[in-house]
Amino acid sequence: MNVRLVAIATAALGAVVAFVPSGARAFERTRGELPDTFLFWRYREVEVRPAYDSSADLPADRVEFAVSQSVAAWNDAAAGCSDLFLVDGGPPPGLDTNLVNGVQDGENRIVWREDSWPPELSEAVLAQTTLVYDSRTGQLLDADIDLNGVHHFWTDTDEAGSVDTDVRNTVTHELGHENRLPHTPHTEATMFAESAPGDTEKRSLAADDLDGLCF
Repeated sequence: MNVRLVAIATAALGAVVAFVPSGARAFERTRGELPDTFLFWRYREVEVRPAYDSSADLPADRVEFAVSQSVAAWNDAAAGCSDLFLVDGGPPPGLDTNLVNGVQDGENRIVWREDSWPPELSEAVLAQTTLVYDSRTGQLLDADIDLNGVHHFWTDTDEAGSVDTDVRNTVTHELGHENRLPHTPHTEATMFAESAPGDTEKRSLAADDLDGLCF
């Protein structure tokens, strides 16, 4: 099978982009290499495998809760307009991912990187979703999420003044990439490319995210 590795990363923190009027359609679909080829999942349930105990900042039960909330954010929205759902399949058997040259294994892993972060990526990048797909058809084969635990402190709290890099905020965004949505210029959307420390707005989907999911 001829496959092509595609990387989608969150952008650096704090940058400013031009405002897009709320009436404009900004969402896009993630494209493949060939003209008019869009990425798709063959099956209507996509299993994710979070490594709950891979974060040095949070206990496994808090990570599990946060990821479940992020999965629910997309599934609850999909219930009214889509038959594609995310399923938490429990911890993976290992921590290798597409980002660190792991073998394409069909497991959609969610892993914190605590010992090292790829030097080719900016320290400001919170997380990277790496998609593997068949370049002839656009069929997705593997989607891994790596979170930057080297340069960012992760939290899962609603306590004012205690939020740093929010797990739900970031994982909800990255799961949007697994739902085949790239970044949008709508600043209020979950799929907007940037997030500042303390941001929790991306935990819930905005109208632009819903339009992309339902489309």
